[in-house]
Amino acid sequence: MERQPRALLVTLLFTIVSGCASTPAELRAPENLVLDTEVDLNYQRIHRKLSECYNEIYAGTQLTTRTGIQEQIYSDLGESELIQYLDSAFGRDLYMATDLKKLGPELTSVKVYIYNSARRPWSNNVAEFLKSRPLDCAAMD
Repeated sequence: MERQPRALLVTLLFTIVSGCASTPAELRAPENLVLDTEVDLNYQRIHRKLSECYNEIYAGTQLTTRTGIQEQIYSDLGESELIQYLDSAFGRDLYMATDLKKLGPELTSVKVYIYNSARRPWSNNVAEFLKSRPLDCAAMD
């Protein structure tokens, strides 16, 4: 739980200084793709663990803002998404999207989009998480 206040404060500061995307399409622009890889695990297993980690590390309330994770699983398509956002008096800003696509029973495409360069190092945290076995939130710290 110690990581949460630090992550929230960093998120708030980066948002104020550098701004965020206002739509999913803007967030997923090709220039914002920072990680494109394949992982030998089921996409739903990855989604479930990423959701747990993102909520533990990034979600919460700080001052007058709230960061959270918007999640969708499209099991009929074999796809899922997690979008990290910040709600404030100015509306909802999107700053990171993780898209998962089933390529096979135990093979998943993972794409991470980050809106601005100040947060691009977060993709290294996701990459380390994807390498960990079992999947471990501590790899994102």
